[in-house]
Amino acid sequence: MDGLPFRTRSEADHGTHTSAAAHSIMPSPIINYFNSSAFTSKIEILMQHWHVPALSIAITHGDDISARAFGYANLESAVPCTTDTIFDIADVSKSLTAGSVALLDIRGCPVMGNGVDWSSPVSKYLPDDFVMAKRSYTKDATVEDIMCHQSGLPGYASMGIASEDSDDSRSVTRKLRNLALAAPLRSKFIYGHLMYAVAAHLVETRTNSSFGDFLEKWFFRPLNMSSTYSQPDAVRSAGQQARMATPYRRCPRTGFFVPLQPLQRPEFQGAGSIFTTASDYILWVRAVMLQQPPITKLGYSCWLWPRSLQNPEDLLIQLHPQTSWSMYAPGWEIRFYRGVQIFKHDGSTLGFGSTHGFLPQYKFGTVILGTGDGAKDLANIVQHILIDEVLAVPDEQRPDWIKVYKEADAYDLEEAASLIGPEYRGYGSGEELQLLTLDAYTGEYWNAAYKTIRISVKDGGLFIDATDRSMPISIYLEHVWDQYCYSARIETFPGQCVDIVRSQFELQDDVAVAFGIHLAPDQDWNGCDEELVWFTRV
Repeated sequence: MDGLPFRTRSEADHGTHTSAAAHSIMPSPIINYFNSSAFTSKIEILMQHWHVPALSIAITHGDDISARAFGYANLESAVPCTTDTIFDIADVSKSLTAGSVALLDIRGCPVMGNGVDWSSPVSKYLPDDFVMAKRSYTKDATVEDIMCHQSGLPGYASMGIASEDSDDSRSVTRKLRNLALAAPLRSKFIYGHLMYAVAAHLVETRTNSSFGDFLEKWFFRPLNMSSTYSQPDAVRSAGQQARMATPYRRCPRTGFFVPLQPLQRPEFQGAGSIFTTASDYILWVRAVMLQQPPITKLGYSCWLWPRSLQNPEDLLIQLHPQTSWSMYAPGWEIRFYRGVQIFKHDGSTLGFGSTHGFLPQYKFGTVILGTGDGAKDLANIVQHILIDEVLAVPDEQRPDWIKVYKEADAYDLEEAASLIGPEYRGYGSGEELQLLTLDAYTGEYWNAAYKTIRISVKDGGLFIDATDRSMPISIYLEHVWDQYCYSARIETFPGQCVDIVRSQFELQDDVAVAFGIHLAPDQDWNGCDEELVWFTRV
C-alpha cells in the first residue's frame, strides 16, 4: 500500500505553548530562540531531509517550559501535529522504569515494606521467576546489573501479543532460564529490552499492583501528566485515540509513506510502550533534572550515577565531536559534551523515534518525539542544535550534526556487514546446489523461549513470517552450501534488509529435524554458550 508524498508544516500558531513562573519577567534566550522563525525554518528543512512527517518538541530552562509541534500527525487526513499529539516513545520509557525502581529504594521508599536495593540480587525479590541459564548469574545478578545492561544477556526479541503465545512481563522473566548468555556478568555492556520487562515485573511484585497503575498513582497524577498512558489500549480507553500520531515507514522503492498501527506490547512493559506528549514528558524530565518528588533526594543520589561503560573500544571510532564516551546509569546514558554533563536516552520502534535529556548544570531539558524512520536521528540532531544554543557555542565551532549522523549511520551499516562471516557475504552464492526439495525443511519448529515458528515456502524460497514478534520481522532463507547451511535475510519492511545472519538445519535421513539461527548477531559471543538459537521440528 502506498502512502502519501512527504509534506510538512509548522504549527507556529496553535502548536506552540510556553509557560513560565509568575516571577519570570522575560523568557530565557533559549526559549526565545526555540520560538523564533529561524528555528522554525531549520526544523522544516531538517524534517524534509530526514523524511519525518511529525515532530513535537518540548524544552525546559530554569522556570520556563515551552513546546512546539510541526508537520502532520496523520498524512492521509492531513491532521496537524500539535503539542497535544500522543507518540509511542519506545526506549525513552526506560527512564520512567528506572525511576519506578528508584522510588522503591529501601533508603527512602514511600511504599512501606516493599522496597528494593539496587545492589541486591534480583532473585532475592523474584525467587521463583528470575532464573537465568547459569546458576551463578541467577545468584549474583543485581537490580542495577539488569538495568545497566551488564547481565550478560544478549538483546533477544520477545514474542509479540499477536502471536499464539503472547508474553507479559512475568512470562518474559520466566523465559530467561531458556536463553543462552553472551558474556560473563558485568564484563560487557549489551543493550537489550528483556531485563527492563523484568524490572517492571519486579515493581508489580513488590507493590502488588499493575505497572500501569503504579505509574499512574506515583508519577502521572502527581506530576500532572494527564496525557501519558501505558500501552495504546489505555489511550483508546481514555477516548484519546484521535490524538495519537500515526507511525510511518517510508517505502525505499517509491519514497511514499506507509501508515502502521501502534502496537499493544505487554511484553515490552518497562522497556517501552509509554504513550505521551512532549508537553507531558518534559514534566518528568524536569522533575528528574531538579530532583523533585515523588522520588526523594536520597533516592536520586542512589540512582543517577553510572555503573557501566558503553564499550569504549567501539565508541572511540565513532565518538561525536567534543564528546566523551557514554556511561550508563539505570535508564540514562551519561556523557560529556564540551565538558558539560548530559543525561539522555533515545528511543525507536516501528514508525516512531525519540530522545530526551537534560543538562543539570544549566537546568536545561528536552523531549523530542517524531514519526518516520529518520525520527530518532532527527531528534538527536535537534537536541544537539538546542544544546549548542544553550552553551552559546560560536557558529563556526558548531559541528555539522547532519554530517555526523549520516557518517554514523554509514558506519553502522558497514559494521553490520562485517559481522557476517566471509562465507555469508556472498549471499545466495552457495558452493553446492540445493538438492533437497524445500518440503524437507518446511513445517513448525519449537523453542522453549521463542515458542513456535513456521518455515514455509514463499517466492520459491524458504520463509519465516515473524511479524507477530515484539520487533516484527520477515526472514528469508537462502541456501549457501551443503544441504544445511543457509543465510537468513531479515527485513523489517518489504525490500528493506536490516541484517543477514547465519542459520542452519540439522538433518536426519535428508529431512530437517531442527533449525538454528543467530538471533543476536550484534553480539560478540566469544565462545560463550551457543551461538545459534535452536528450534526443534514439531
